[in-house]
Amino acid sequence: MLKIPLSMFIAKSLQQDNTIDIYPEKHHIIYKKCGKLSIIGENMKNSINSRQMYDLIIDNAREIIICFQKNGLIIDCNKAAKDLLEYDNNIFNTYITDIFKDAVSLHDNQLVINSRFASLTNETMAYKKDQTTIYVELKIIIKESHNDFIGLCIASDITIQKKL
Repeated sequence: MLKIPLSMFIAKSLQQDNTIDIYPEKHHIIYKKCGKLSIIGENMKNSINSRQMYDLIIDNAREIIICFQKNGLIIDCNKAAKDLLEYDNNIFNTYITDIFKDAVSLHDNQLVINSRFASLTNETMAYKKDQTTIYVELKIIIKESHNDFIGLCIASDITIQKKL
């Protein structure tokens, strides 16, 4: 068994008493923090940082994933959003209210989310850049605390199922 300081292996900001135990013969790693044990990876051959893993998942998801600010301005999205909605990088000059018109609107400079979509999945239309539409199942999640706000839309294209 090898003992390696966790700060050298995973993150630099963790406390000094955090270590990981590597058991090459068992092909897994055990992370120890304050005496608690948890397996963090089996058959881990290469270390992938969390940002790389996030990018890998988001970029390869088939669902439309869009993050937006309190005013509705889109600040991040995945490749599926750009491709299916035909915006390319112009999507970052777009508001969520332009894409999900039935689900999100602006009233008195306040973003209003239709309660049918607040943490629930429902069918609606997504408007492409050219204002044609696709059918989607949409869920909107809002995370707000103090002055921080992030909105997340997750939508699956169901156009083919609706046409059948």
